[in-house]
Formats: sequence, C-alpha cells, structure tokens
Amino acid sequence: MRYARARAFGPSVEASSPFQPMLQRTAVPPKVAATANTNSPGRRVVPAVPNTGAGPRRYDDRGAYEFHPVGPTAHLTVIPGVGRTPLTVTANASTSAPGNAPISRYTFSFGDRTTAGSRAAGKAVHTYTSAGAYTVKVRVTDSDGLTSTATRRVTVRWGSRATSRG
Repeated sequence: MRYARARAFGPSVEASSPFQPMLQRTAVPPKVAATANTNSPGRRVVPAVPNTGAGPRRYDDRGAYEFHPVGPTAHLTVIPGVGRTPLTVTANASTSAPGNAPISRYTFSFGDRTTAGSRAAGKAVHTYTSAGAYTVKVRVTDSDGLTSTATRRVTVRWGSRATSRG
C-alpha cells in the first residue's frame, strides 16, 4: 500500500509501508488534508493532524516545518558595576526574553566562587568583600530545558581611603 502527502510544502511524497507512520505525521497544516489522486489505485487520503501539543514536549505532534525550538535570550544588568569594598550589587536578569517556552529558572554566578543557585526570580543580591575584577554570569533556562547565558563585569576596589591630617 502506498501513501501520499499533501502538496502544502512541496512535491508529493510517496513511500512504501515502512515510512507510513512518518508520512502520517508530517507537516500538513491544520484543516488541510491530502487529496487522493483518483487516477492512481491504491492511494488514500492522509488526514491533517491538529496541533494539540500533546506529548512529552509541547511540540511533539507538530511537523518539522511548523516548529523550530527557540530558547530564551538572557539579558543581565549589574548595579553598581564599580565600587569599593564591601560592595553590594544587584544582578537583574528579569528582562530576559523567553523563547517558545516560559523561563523556569535563573542561576547566577558572581565570579568569586559564589552562586545564587536555581531560582524562579530574575534578581539576586551579592556582596563582594575583596577587591578585584569579577564576571557576573546568569544562565536562563526555559521549561523545555533550553538555556542562554549573559555576563557583565564588576570592578571592586579596596574600601574608602583614610586621610590623615597632621
């Protein structure tokens, strides 16, 4: 038995029975059904499959032409970016953009071996007690497991200078 696919995305595709399941799940848009060529015996109509999103991932029943996973885009601001010890900074990644799925967690690393583990909030506060140049990094993860990272530099100088007057 041979099967045909609609011409929605290009020429008709035909295959023998080992490819039957793939042809029935290919990218045929909703409300569009393949048409049978009545002049060719043995062909049948392959109905369109609606995009229900059912499956372990939201896009499992969607065709290859319809869904391309897009991960989040991480954005990070660190305020202040320069200061003296002890310097308390706020890392804000709440303006990060989701892709196809919502952002599920943020993980911050402050460059001094300190992390603010997985959290649902897009902000973290940290205090630097030693002078140096540090790289603050955020990793944004969406509910499909796709990630994006962003980094910013922080410069910390030693505490306020004491002036002596004699």
